[in-house]
Amino acid sequence: MHLFVSDLHLGRPGGDDRADGAALVRLLDAHADAAALCIVGDLFDAWIEHRHYVPRPPARLFGALAAWTDAGRRLVVHAGNHDPWHRSYLRDELGADVVFDGCAETVEGETATARARRVYAFHGDGLASGGLYRRLRPVLRHRVPVALYQTLLPADAGLALARRVADAIRHDNSRPGDESFVLADAAARLADRRDPVDGVVYGHTHRAEVRRMPGGLYANAGAWYGGRGFVTADADGLALARWTDAGADMVAREAWG
Repeated sequence: MHLFVSDLHLGRPGGDDRADGAALVRLLDAHADAAALCIVGDLFDAWIEHRHYVPRPPARLFGALAAWTDAGRRLVVHAGNHDPWHRSYLRDELGADVVFDGCAETVEGETATARARRVYAFHGDGLASGGLYRRLRPVLRHRVPVALYQTLLPADAGLALARRVADAIRHDNSRPGDESFVLADAAARLADRRDPVDGVVYGHTHRAEVRRMPGGLYANAGAWYGGRGFVTADADGLALARWTDAGADMVAREAWG
């Protein structure tokens, strides 16, 4: 089984990082048999990693993530539109694979004869984003302006500016149309390409869903904060669930075709 969560937005204004992190730790404890955890973007509301220091991380959650990889499980952290500026900290301290675009995860079958399934995970920014972010994305992802930003600005000033930009992106509603439709349409194209996948998992829209699409399955993990939604991928298909104080509450499931 693979677990997918998205959009924790740790450090967001008015957020409760301790509660959000504690809930994710309980989810991990309840799924100790899972093979991998994929955080599909926007783990942080703003994150600027410098060569020798980083913003204050959530200690309890990071301890649980380190224990997750110490036990031989895989941890994948996707860069999102709010936290694209990762360097090596998550890799060195947590054993995470940091992904700046999308990647395909292989979900093994439960028996030797069962076919493995390929699930493509990507945050979804740039596909369904407001006009402000689409204009800023090439700059935010280019190594030269990123290096200048990290080098020339004091850490607190740089993080404060990043939070202001993140807030502007959050409130930018200039892109018309339905974001969920845009992501689902992009997912269908992935399933129909020369190197097809069986399923696609996105984040970004904060709208949790799972559906059948031409060529495979599409799911969105929604936003972990507030909704506590997550997606599982196993030999049977993709499932959308919600984490509660009583444990996992299944919302919907779609079987592989």
